[in-house]
Amino acid sequence: MWLCTVRPDGTSHVAPVWFVHLRDRWWIGSDERAVKVRNIRRTPRISL
Repeated sequence: MWLCTVRPDGTSHVAPVWFVHLRDRWWIGSDERAVKVRNIRRTPRISL
């Protein structure tokens, strides 16, 4: 699966992610220092 987040300049950042989908929830693993995590903390709009 691919996760798309928004960079500070408004462009998209697309990254492959490992995930688990269980009971209508998505669990995605990542390092807390990853670009995608920083993007989500700043702008929580994403696309899978």
